[in-house]
Amino acid sequence: MTSTNQTMQPSGEVGRFEVENLPSPPADRQRYPTKILNEPQ
Repeated sequence: MTSTNQTMQPSGEVGRFEVENLPSPPADRQRYPTKILNEPQ
């Protein structure tokens, strides 16, 4: 049970790291996941 939780934690951290690296405004951060999927950049 703990293994599944630990595997999900790093995944979320990686996504947050990419958002912070992106030079986008806070408003864009909320739409970051949708924009990333729509845009190859």
